[in-house]
Amino acid sequence: MLSAFLILVGVALTILYIRTRPRKNLPPGPKPLPILGNIQNMPDGTIPEYQHWIKFKDLYGPISHVSILGQSLIILHDRDAANAILEKTSTKTSGRPQFVFGNELCGYNQILSFKPYGKLLKQHRKLVHQQLGTKTAASRFRDILDLESRRLLLRILDSPETLFEHIKTEASAIILKMTYGYNLEPHKPDPLALLIEQMTHNFSLAFVPMSWPVDVLPILRYLPASLPGMSFKRIARDWNANMRMVVDVPYTFVKKQITKQSNRPSYVSSLIKQHDGDIDEETEAAIK
Repeated sequence: MLSAFLILVGVALTILYIRTRPRKNLPPGPKPLPILGNIQNMPDGTIPEYQHWIKFKDLYGPISHVSILGQSLIILHDRDAANAILEKTSTKTSGRPQFVFGNELCGYNQILSFKPYGKLLKQHRKLVHQQLGTKTAASRFRDILDLESRRLLLRILDSPETLFEHIKTEASAIILKMTYGYNLEPHKPDPLALLIEQMTHNFSLAFVPMSWPVDVLPILRYLPASLPGMSFKRIARDWNANMRMVVDVPYTFVKKQITKQSNRPSYVSSLIKQHDGDIDEETEAAIK
């Protein structure tokens, strides 16, 4: 067991060394430290990030580069450069950052904005456009927006000191009703809203740069969870379970409501009815 662990550590260090070697054909930037890269050039939180990065424009031009433990970051400081790279050459530059911890282990690659480009993403976008992509399609939810806006005003009048909580409640109520036809519990904490709030909190932590060792050394995902430093595996397992509940619980709720013929009009119920309940696994994943 010990010898296998030492071999894996050696492989990990070799991979880290290879990843952190300077690469050619990259934009200019500050000189990196060995292994660590430009960790000393990252924002320290004392000023807004844009103020930190704008200094690089004066030093290195409209495009600059830094690296952290072998992970390259390209910073665009100029609107023309951003347009040329992200718009005119979008077929080459379009993509989403893929983090081992957040995307793969926690399962947040199921969220539309984090899905990798491919067949499933195209299918998901098609369904969203079909249900919400036109004024006519979206107009059927106008009454929901009007009702929840009125409820928001009443909550603010009743307890203005908790304005932020009222705004969160309104946003949750609108999203859940439009997506699943689910009515939020009006006078006490709602279990589904709490589940989603927990997922949102976990999500915000999962993608903090340099927070999870497996994002720096992906090979760590293959080590036993019992080893020191592998606590991220337990955390990812718990957060993945929470993510699955956020996806599956409201979807199951809609299916049960349809079976009882008591469902309210919603994004998910409309798509399920389109397929007369006969949905293959791939389509069901896109609807969820």
